[in-house]
Amino acid sequence: MTLPCPSCDKSYANPNSLRAHRKIKHSLTYVPGRPPSSDPSTFTLHNVLSTWLTLPEWHPQKTYGVSVIRALIKSKIQLTDPVSNDLPNVFLRPPTWIDLDSDLLAADDKDVNLISTATGTASSHLTRAHLLSSFRVVASGDLGDFTPALLCAANSIQPSARGLLSCGPYHHQDRSPAYVDGNVQGSFAYTPRGHITDLHQDSLFLGRFVTCLLGRKLFLSWPPSSSNLETYAQIHGHFGGMSLLSLLSRLSDLTVRLLNHGDSMYIAAGTIHSVLSLDSSATWAYDIIVPTYARLEDVRRIARWEQAHATHLHAQGDPTGTVPVILEDHQYGIDFLHSAAAPYRSRTRKLIEELRAEFSLFRAQFQPSALEGRARVT
Repeated sequence: MTLPCPSCDKSYANPNSLRAHRKIKHSLTYVPGRPPSSDPSTFTLHNVLSTWLTLPEWHPQKTYGVSVIRALIKSKIQLTDPVSNDLPNVFLRPPTWIDLDSDLLAADDKDVNLISTATGTASSHLTRAHLLSSFRVVASGDLGDFTPALLCAANSIQPSARGLLSCGPYHHQDRSPAYVDGNVQGSFAYTPRGHITDLHQDSLFLGRFVTCLLGRKLFLSWPPSSSNLETYAQIHGHFGGMSLLSLLSRLSDLTVRLLNHGDSMYIAAGTIHSVLSLDSSATWAYDIIVPTYARLEDVRRIARWEQAHATHLHAQGDPTGTVPVILEDHQYGIDFLHSAAAPYRSRTRKLIEELRAEFSLFRAQFQPSALEGRARVT
């Protein structure tokens, strides 16, 4: 297998040879002290709109993004500050630029969480070559042997004084990192400038910390209240569609955050959200268990809602193929909670067992073939 250079027609079997070629033939000149494009503390939705309008006219999501941002401006909602990077030692070893670079070079060889620019979903067949090509075409830049400063300059991204080496999420005492074999369970996601991830939910059982390692993202989120879930159910499972604009005014309690690289935020279990990438960007995310009785009661409420939704879809023949996704997500979440239940208080452990029993009854109504699911949108 050879690795193609994203900037010319050369290919190399050895990643180190490709690195050396790109460093010699395609390195960029970066002038220290480049003035930032804006002050994050005064950045407004009008600035977001101005940034989005710089996308080329042929960009497939330019017009849609403009409509969404103008609707946000009309609603007079204000940007909420993200959680700052205060405790980088949450990770056993904080992710670095070398991690990003190595992950990209290895994308043809191992299972990594790359995001399809067409659907916004995780794609197992999306290779490093496809990814770099997307960055080059959409943002006139690519990820490779750049320093963080060079990469920022290449993509017109405001450099961060904190850089990439210190990126790590703020850690609250009532939330515990989810460890697998002694390591934090997490994944990278890469998205090109101008990409919009439509309304979706991550795990309904686990919270998630997201750290923006590169670029800027506009993060729209709604709490999983009963009324919001009822509205969201109308489009839940329609993968590849764009429902953000049509449901924007019907969902309540919207929060809008602008994430610069180095910033982090916590996504509560079941949160409905959508993401607009103002720059070519990379994020690191990991799931965490929230082991409080009140939080797990809310998890059960949301899980029951989705199980009822799945039962309704199944009765209709599951036209969107959503049931396998729900089964897969619930199985993973229940197993994770059960595997980590030992240290918790007795009533919390009992609630986890009740969740497990309810899922077993729910799962029994489906045929085994329904377990062959797709990955949930991330």
